[in-house]
Amino acid sequence: MNGSLLAESGIDNGISFFLTSHSIMLLGFFWFKKKIINKTAPIFIVLTSLLTIFFPYTKYFYRISLFFIGLTSAFFVLKVVSELKFSKNPSLYSALGLSIGTVLLFLMCKLSFLSLEERFFIVGILPLVSLFNKKDNTDEYFYQEKLNISYTPFIYFFYLIGGIMYGFIMPAYQKTCFFEGFELIYYIVACFLGYLLMKFDKVVVIFGGIIFGMLAFSFVQIEKNIFYNISMFFLQSAFGMIEVFILVFVLEQSPVHRAISALFTSMCLGILSGNFITLYLSEYTGVIATVGNIFLTISSGILLFTERRKKYKGEVKTENSIKENKAETENNKEDSIKNIEYLDGQNYFKVLKRRLSPKEFEVFKLFIAKKTYKEIAEELGLSESTVKTYMKRIFDKEGVAGKKELLEKLGHKINE
Repeated sequence: MNGSLLAESGIDNGISFFLTSHSIMLLGFFWFKKKIINKTAPIFIVLTSLLTIFFPYTKYFYRISLFFIGLTSAFFVLKVVSELKFSKNPSLYSALGLSIGTVLLFLMCKLSFLSLEERFFIVGILPLVSLFNKKDNTDEYFYQEKLNISYTPFIYFFYLIGGIMYGFIMPAYQKTCFFEGFELIYYIVACFLGYLLMKFDKVVVIFGGIIFGMLAFSFVQIEKNIFYNISMFFLQSAFGMIEVFILVFVLEQSPVHRAISALFTSMCLGILSGNFITLYLSEYTGVIATVGNIFLTISSGILLFTERRKKYKGEVKTENSIKENKAETENNKEDSIKNIEYLDGQNYFKVLKRRLSPKEFEVFKLFIAKKTYKEIAEELGLSESTVKTYMKRIFDKEGVAGKKELLEKLGHKINE
């Protein structure tokens, strides 16, 4: 858990200092405004790079340096994960990102021909890459709030038990492994397996992670070289599946920065708690891990049941809503067309037509026709994100904050 680079720096339990401050800052994001975070993020990302680059030279202040790196790097994590939400395929890029990050970290630890200072320099440069992405993520403000943080207790306990198991299995694995780093292949495969399964059912991914974790703990009890290796392979698979679930699930929430805050804080606190138990309650780790596995198995079963029930209720509700809305849609269709025709005859509407670009005007007409962003996107062959961007430009040109104000302004202008 402490990592090879920290071990080479001669720091014991350095990860605890990093995770403590990292958790504090991530938790704070839950109450921060996104605009403030966006404005201050570049400053803190640059600080993260500088602190990382000069870390090897802070010999007598290692722990203090790690504490501040934990604080500033939270902004880097938030920026990178938030930007995944607006990528073409967030789920696939999540799996790719986890896989590439794992490989890069492994390489940084194993490039022995580079000095420790040189490797920290390379790691320190990486956060700066995120500053070159100038993509406007303000589209998030047009997402309806949909925040589900019910998985936070599960994630906390998974990483608490996972941290204990990692500390329990890793020493034995390092002595008996066939090829160091081979376990990361299982992590990467599990990431992509989790990505594929998330398309069908996210609870299956959770259940898969739990099963892999249980198998890891079972095999390590056999105390033979080959089973230490198998145990580590299963443990890495468990982490891979759960981490893809966390990323994809977070990206489905809105506002995304609050989801990142809740779930990532749970993850960090779980690892921190597991690390504490491994260090100070080592004689009880076996018992704690066993009880934890039982708890996680029961909780995943409960999650599976509740999600199935929610899904069934949602399907019934959707079916009823479709029937109810079908008649209403037919009734509103004629009224919507009349509204557009009426508006088209007004001077203000003609002025607006000249003020907007052709594509913005097409989006605007469909918006007035009471089409949803999704329906507008499908009709014009655009992405939903692009439609939101066009609507934001319309809001800006009309000097309004959102849909409600625009409709009110239109009503006012038309009545003049």
